[in-house]
Amino acid sequence: MKNSLKIPICLGVGVLCAPLSAFAPLLALPLYAFAGFMGAEWGVLYMLPALAGGAAGAYLTGFSVNAAAGIVMLALVCLEVFLLGRKTVPHRVFALVLMLTVSIGLYYSMTAASLLSGESPSAGVVDLWETLFVEPFSKAAAAYPDSGEAIEAMREFSLMIPDLLPWSCVLTGEAAAFGTVMLNRGLRRAFKAETRPMAPFIEWTLPSSALIGLLISAAACAVPFIIKHDAAKAFAFSVGLIWGTAFAVQGLATLLFVFRYSKAPKVLPILSCVICAVTVPFSVGVLTMMGIREQITKRRAAFKRYMKHMQAKNKAMDRAEELAKFGYIRPERREEDSPDNKDETDKED
Repeated sequence: MKNSLKIPICLGVGVLCAPLSAFAPLLALPLYAFAGFMGAEWGVLYMLPALAGGAAGAYLTGFSVNAAAGIVMLALVCLEVFLLGRKTVPHRVFALVLMLTVSIGLYYSMTAASLLSGESPSAGVVDLWETLFVEPFSKAAAAYPDSGEAIEAMREFSLMIPDLLPWSCVLTGEAAAFGTVMLNRGLRRAFKAETRPMAPFIEWTLPSSALIGLLISAAACAVPFIIKHDAAKAFAFSVGLIWGTAFAVQGLATLLFVFRYSKAPKVLPILSCVICAVTVPFSVGVLTMMGIREQITKRRAAFKRYMKHMQAKNKAMDRAEELAKFGYIRPERREEDSPDNKDETDKED
């Protein structure tokens, strides 16, 4: 692409980053992903307008805690996308680092003011919930005599916020990490840049050490409960969400793998994905169990080995039948079975 087009694009991204970074940092994530792509492919100078726009957004809000935390978070996102663009880390490592960066940054931006004032981390979020939702709803529902249960339910939700706040930050971080990876790959294809190879979704799998990590995390979650720490539930929810969604993705990949090789109707995988989306969170639990079972049994790898063995066996039987029938093997068959062709096939796989 010519510089006459690159310069207006990077300047436009920088201008848009200013207001979004100040008032809606999460909405600026795609712009910072784009900036990371420009920095990796076009040069570091092309990502500077986005960082300058983020700093300008913080200045517009007087460098408040929320804006400053958001800018730090998005700057780290931009650097991580830059590393991904250079293909120095695998996609899964980048997604994990990015998820932790966004989750911690978001949690800090929502709790820093309360911590600095000596209150509990979620005190500010609870006050905001009661001010914006509970009090207006209570006043509006006062005219209805049967609204007491609804008002009480909203007030009880305020008690759940300390446990759900870290959980929601982790969920947002996971969504941001996955979306950024997919956006980065989409940008590379759109601008015809080199894209790091990625396995098909039906073959996605967790590392072999995932089960060990799960057991260690479960033991770590038990410690706050043993010492009766106030944040025990919040910590357990957050860690459980990370592992649950990871194994759920593997479970969904396994399910689609079965549909692919069982030659199921094409509408069945689509219908299954729709059902899983509608039945959240119950479907997440089912897919998580499927993912854990696949991690233990390795059924997909065993099935692929079996299919390769059957193909080799059928090829040998075809050669034997041809030799018995004609007394020789056709030249094209010898070329298909040559070591060079086998190596090329392995490279393609």
